[in-house]
Amino acid sequence: HRPLVQVDNVLNPRELQILELIAENRTNGEIATMLAISEAWIDGYIENVLTKLMVSDEVEAVALGLRTGYLKRAPLLDGEQLE
Repeated sequence: HRPLVQVDNVLNPRELQILELIAENRTNGEIATMLAISEAWIDGYIENVLTKLMVSDEVEAVALGLRTGYLKRAPLLDGEQLE
């Protein structure tokens, strides 16, 4: 096992913001619209996040954020089942 990266010590504020939006299941297009930047910039930020966190995809990045406590697990909505 490699040591866990402290997400908030590695990512800059914009990258942290994008990771939070990914964790909310936002699409790249939605994130681009919300932040008023192009989708190409979002793609670049996501690549930086993955590289800095040493993970291969967004799911792993969010999982790392949850494991390190940077991201908080959202409460289940009424009727949702934990699988």
